[in-house]
Amino acid sequence: MQAFEPSQIGAIVGALMDALIPHLTDIPQIGLHKHAGILGDREGYPDYSHDSSLRIELKLIYIDNPELEMKRPPTKREPSARLTQKVTIKNVVPATDAMLLIAYQLKPHTDNPLAITPTIVDLEVFS
Repeated sequence: MQAFEPSQIGAIVGALMDALIPHLTDIPQIGLHKHAGILGDREGYPDYSHDSSLRIELKLIYIDNPELEMKRPPTKREPSARLTQKVTIKNVVPATDAMLLIAYQLKPHTDNPLAITPTIVDLEVFS
């Protein structure tokens, strides 16, 4: 981990989450379904539809773990989740759209303390 910066970890975890998105719909208790994108599978808005009729956009927030030895930038970064150009007033429906923010932190794996794993530490849904 010493060679990685937090921004690099964010890119890696984001790519892994993109790969896992189709599998989240395999868990029926969650009620998420891949939403039909307006710009193709990868760039559509929103990411999901929910059994409740909400449309859900997923955003990830990296939370630094100061116990891990990593390459850190000289200035402290504020945790953030960026909205991209695909989210505009033209395609957001305030009555049915929500944002799912998932905060994650790198932690030692429970079965192998030499391995590091992204771990969800908090999540919230916002209208």
